[in-house]
Amino acid sequence: MSLDSEVRKRSDMMEETGPDPDPVITSSGSTMKTTTTTCKNNRKWLLLNTHLNAAIYSSCFWVQIGVLPYLSKKLGADPVVFGYLQTTFAVVQLCGGPIFGRFGDIFGSRAALVLSFMAAAMSYTILGLASTVSMLFLSRLPSIFMHAMQVTLPRTSSVVSADPAAGNGA
Repeated sequence: MSLDSEVRKRSDMMEETGPDPDPVITSSGSTMKTTTTTCKNNRKWLLLNTHLNAAIYSSCFWVQIGVLPYLSKKLGADPVVFGYLQTTFAVVQLCGGPIFGRFGDIFGSRAALVLSFMAAAMSYTILGLASTVSMLFLSRLPSIFMHAMQVTLPRTSSVVSADPAAGNGA
């Protein structure tokens, strides 16, 4: 079953069953204001959380980029091996992009962010524990799923576009 047919099937099911009978949303106007305020607070929290995690992810990435030349030289790698190490990282990221994109399409942006942060943590842990040059190469492999920045923008835009105050872009 293709992704488009699955989306159509879900939207058809929503039209048949109608919206969820949530007593908070369907009750009086004062409860509606409370619900709207709660939704806005949840959106603010989600945006703050997403951006904070992206900032930590970026900081860790740039720190390990700075440490990697020192560590590879300390472990006895010559400049050619360091070049191979950097090329390995680039090739693994290039191959992982479509795989990670499909994962995000199937499981959603939250699961994709969690996978990306876990892959980054695993990569940095192996890098920190590296005692040989081969462990440096091994630390590059989890980067196949390190695409958090590519998920942060769509995640943020989906939250903002769901905000009625954001308008429809017109």
